[in-house]
Amino acid sequence: MPTFLLGTLFFLAPSIVGTDVLGFTTRLTLLGFVAITTFTLPALTVYYMYRAGYVSSLHLESLPERRLPYLVTALVYGFMAYFFRYRLSPLSDVVPSIGVFLASISFSVLLAGVISYWWKISAHAIGVGGFLGAIGAVAVKFTQLQLLVPLAVVVLIAGAVSSARLRLNAHTPAQVAAGLGVGIFINVLTVWLFI
Repeated sequence: MPTFLLGTLFFLAPSIVGTDVLGFTTRLTLLGFVAITTFTLPALTVYYMYRAGYVSSLHLESLPERRLPYLVTALVYGFMAYFFRYRLSPLSDVVPSIGVFLASISFSVLLAGVISYWWKISAHAIGVGGFLGAIGAVAVKFTQLQLLVPLAVVVLIAGAVSSARLRLNAHTPAQVAAGLGVGIFINVLTVWLFI
């Protein structure tokens, strides 16, 4: 989701996130780095946990098994947020919003991990809800009409993901609704306060 979110903003609302001063190749390179650090690295880490026996399934179905992968993923995202916001100068001065969005996503994953101590909230719904909240908030706050089509697509994706989680009996309707609510709330708040 971070890659899709930042890709949408990099190319459809570049003036909002500051990437309008960067060339196409530089945007793609940044997006590739985001994809590696927010998808590939956490996925490989969870796979390692599975192979090492820390988790019994890649589906992370039980509450105790969800905690460590969420914590590690939140730490990776948090490190990348810090790196993009404070250590990648002068890029971090031009495009500080990358770090802000990654911090927001890191907080969402960490919150999913904390909630998982008591309840199996849908992390898929948190992710797609965060994407929906961020795109919607940017579209409304900055009157970005070019984001209306991507927003409509994300609404459909959110519906499909939520329906799939319910159809697979992976979550209850309350867990999916709570996940969507958490993702939307955190990212709308982030855009409104920090972007």
